[in-house]
Amino acid sequence: LKLHVSDCDSSAPALFCNYNVKKHITPPVLSNEKAYLNSLVKIVKSNKIKIIIPLSDLDLIILSKKKFFFKKKFGCDIIVSNFWTVDNCYDKKKLNRICKQNDIDYPEIYDNLKKIKKFPIIKKEIRGSGSNNLQIIKNKSLIKKFEKKFVYQKFIDGTEFHLDILNNFTGKFISCCVKQKILMRAGETDKCIIIKNRKLENFSKKISLIFKHIGNMDCDVIVYKNKIFLIDLNPRFGGGYPFTHLAGLNYLDILINIYNSKKYFLKKVSDKIIVSKGISVFKNK
Repeated sequence: LKLHVSDCDSSAPALFCNYNVKKHITPPVLSNEKAYLNSLVKIVKSNKIKIIIPLSDLDLIILSKKKFFFKKKFGCDIIVSNFWTVDNCYDKKKLNRICKQNDIDYPEIYDNLKKIKKFPIIKKEIRGSGSNNLQIIKNKSLIKKFEKKFVYQKFIDGTEFHLDILNNFTGKFISCCVKQKILMRAGETDKCIIIKNRKLENFSKKISLIFKHIGNMDCDVIVYKNKIFLIDLNPRFGGGYPFTHLAGLNYLDILINIYNSKKYFLKKVSDKIIVSKGISVFKNK
């Protein structure tokens, strides 16, 4: 494989972790979608890129709209779900509606202050990313009015789990990895235990069936009083995937084999593997 990585930040660590990988700097997608797209087209054309795997929420909307353009024009496959899936995962109010329609427990969303009977509650951006501006509001005196770009939800105090749910290119379930969170930092899992849990595995299959996502679905849930509450869905590889990978479930390899019409192997993962992130230091050559 010839690997390329791109980022809008020239100091992003992933650009330097392997000097044999070609790096590209793109304009920020948020500030100028057209410039970002034009930059991506140039990279694909000049390097004959065959697969794009987006890793950021910010790319998903635009790439979900342009995946057929890239396939038809350049023969390049973008491993991204359709716009409906991406939009309904990204928008927490839309996700709430999908959950209600499909009998999935989702923390109650409050429409006004009078409906809040118990604190603490969670305040999140409706279309937020990476726990940006997430706030735990501990009492009523800390909230005066509802801000339009935020959603206000019931606080669920239970056991947190992270699920990686892998689908093929037609949205059919392949595998899931269940991780019980031990330590969190900046919205990402730093330490976890890989476990086997039939109930959470069945829940993963249900998510797969409803959203029919392409590739990996990064999913956060909280289990409280034997109920599984869906907290967050990101139809992409996320910060918890390295744990899945190190446990022996190489989802990237599986997707590349499917792309090349080759057979893939699903390794049986042992129960209760403890995995944690450390620190690596890289230098710009």
